[in-house]
This record gives sequence, C-alpha cells and structure tokens, in this order.
Amino acid sequence: MFDLAIVGPRIKPEDTHVFVDVLHVWFRSPPTGKEMRQLRQHCGALLTGRAVRVAEPAAFDARYQATLRFCQPDEWALQWLAKRNDVLLTYAEFARDLITPEYQELLGIFSRHFVQRWHRKRECRLWENGNYRTGRRGQPGVWFQFYADRHCKITGEVECFHAEARVQGSAALRRIGINHPRDLLTFDHAGFWQGNLALLKVDRTRLGRWWRNKLDGTRRQTPIITKSGYDLDRATGNLLCRVYGRDAFGNTSMQALVDNLGRGPHLHSMLSANTILLPNPHSANTILVGHSHV
Repeated sequence: MFDLAIVGPRIKPEDTHVFVDVLHVWFRSPPTGKEMRQLRQHCGALLTGRAVRVAEPAAFDARYQATLRFCQPDEWALQWLAKRNDVLLTYAEFARDLITPEYQELLGIFSRHFVQRWHRKRECRLWENGNYRTGRRGQPGVWFQFYADRHCKITGEVECFHAEARVQGSAALRRIGINHPRDLLTFDHAGFWQGNLALLKVDRTRLGRWWRNKLDGTRRQTPIITKSGYDLDRATGNLLCRVYGRDAFGNTSMQALVDNLGRGPHLHSMLSANTILLPNPHSANTILVGHSHV
C-alpha cells in the first residue's frame, strides 16, 4: 500500500479555505447578554462549554469564571477577543477546506501517507468511512484530523476535503506562537501548515537494506540478489511494512511505520516539484497543497 500510485488533484485558489474553526476561551468576567448576542452574529456557531456562571470557576485557576466555545469566529469576533485582557485560550482548531471532485482520493492519500512531527506514540484512528486522526480528544499537544464526509463549513459545498489541526492546552498554543487570542489575528496559517504537512513514501528496498545493516553492523550499499533473482533487501522491506506498518487497530499507514521504526534514509517526501502554493484568503501568506506521483 505504500507504493500507491497517486495523481495529484488540481485545486484552484478560490476552492481553498483556511480559517480558525474552533476556540475554547476562559473568561474572568463572563460576557454580557449584549456581547453574547453580538458574538452569535459573528460565529458559525457559538456554544457554551459549560453554563456561564460565576459560581463555577476553572479548576486550574479560580480567577476564570466562565468558558465559551467559538465555532468559525470571523474577524470581528477575533478582534473582540483581542481587546480583552481577562481571557485565556486553552484550545484551538485550525482548518483547511479543499473543494475538489477528488476529495475522497485526498482523504485516502492523507490517511496512508501523512506523518505528524513529534507524534510521540499518540493513538491513530482510521474509521470505516476513511476519516483519520493522529490523536484523541483531551491529549495535550497538537494532533490532526482529516475527513471528507461533510460539507464545507465556509461555502456549504459537499465535495470537500477537510483537514484540521487541533491544539490542546495553553502550553501547546504558546509553542506555535499564540500567547493570547490577539495572536490569532496575525497567525501564519501558511507557515504552520507548511511546517506540519508531511506526506511520506517509503523505498522498500532501501528500508530492507537499512534494517539488515543495523542488524549486521555494516554499511552495505549494494543489493543482495540471489541466483534466482530474488532481492533480499526488497523482501525484508516488504516484511517490515507488513509487520511494523500497522497501528493498534490493524490499519496500515506511514505514521505507524514511523512510530514503530523511526525515521531513516528510506523515507522520501511526496511533496515534490508538483507542489502548488495556493494563496491564503485570510492573509498575504500561502498554504501548501501537495501534488505527487509515486
């Protein structure tokens, strides 16, 4: 499965939407009724994470009295948050919706070839409909989710591939440069996705040679071919992919292979000369969309 032939989808700039999808924000002073009515007009949806009650402070800091969940906040909502000095951002989701007839193909590519940096043995999950995630709810840090069975949250179009990065915890947010909600106004979406979007493929022959060299303590660069033409390095690589390329649920992926064996010279990026930089509609930055041929 790691040698899957891929034809990169052609995605136009106007078919790409980059946005802040969800925010969880704690307040020392709960928003007023008027502010809540205004916020509802500037979010795709606005739900309370729990009842807005002064009598129920945050467990981690009693100064914070209420929390709100913002869904698809627009610039007005972000500006409103930026002006407040009594807020704490504890969770954020950054999303990219790509509108293309090949949205299902894109989902298959990402579920098999996406590799998260600093994954640290997080639990990956692949559902029967192809939806895929590299972590689970409640885990601190950054993890990713991909799906193609819902409409675009910006335009309502159904042929949509949705990619989102979920950042859990204030410490994780600080590591990507967000110390306060006001930092969302200048957040480099393009740089974030470019630094985290890794689609990898494996050279099975080189993987087998790398493994055998580790076992033998050698640096052999030439293949071992039997008299019958059997490539022992390739066979070893095939076996390693079958054994170590499976996660705890039995699904095969590059993420599982990297988690189990680590990185090495056998891994190659699938983002090559066919990579297209698409303009980010929310800034002067760009975002990265990979076209590849294996």
